[in-house]
Amino acid sequence: DYLHAEYPRAVLLDIGSTTADIIPLNRFDDLKGLTDTGRLQKGYLVYTGMLRTSIPTLVRSVDLHGQATPVSTEFFATSADAHLVLGHISPDQYSCETPDHKEKTRTASLRRLARVVCADLGEIGVDGALQVARKFWDAQRGMVCGQVRAIAENCGADEILVAGIGAPLFARELGATDLTTRLGEGADALPALAVRELAKKACLQ
Repeated sequence: DYLHAEYPRAVLLDIGSTTADIIPLNRFDDLKGLTDTGRLQKGYLVYTGMLRTSIPTLVRSVDLHGQATPVSTEFFATSADAHLVLGHISPDQYSCETPDHKEKTRTASLRRLARVVCADLGEIGVDGALQVARKFWDAQRGMVCGQVRAIAENCGADEILVAGIGAPLFARELGATDLTTRLGEGADALPALAVRELAKKACLQ
């Protein structure tokens, strides 16, 4: 209700560590009573996020030096590894556990990404590992941005807002408003922020 009052004709993308929540604020009543299953069915919940998504959930094969290469379905690397090596997040933002329980550094992430194609980093090189990351990012960007745009068009929204750890990245991709620039760190915890702001309004009445 807090954001609905401020942005009544917007669609909100809240992209966190695990999921992308798409909330049509201009059709707020459509969300009431929906379970997670219902949100999945309507396209309001896209199960991919900035940190915890396993790479093979979105990637089936990678082009390595001109050779189509199927990926392993083992839990070798996550979206956090892809986003870290591509410069989308910092090591400090890599807040979940790593698949191999090792370091949260660029080099360690490149090693994990190489494992997705059953290779050591020395075998496919940095360029090969980066290709795994880029292929994942292309798929994730297409999935999330495509769904946000489809819902915005269907709802007749005239603005897109983005919050969560992926806000700066996806705001650029969508030409949207990054709520972290307006709300600060509160944009990473919108429910708590909303409760605080509504409580402040109640106290002033």
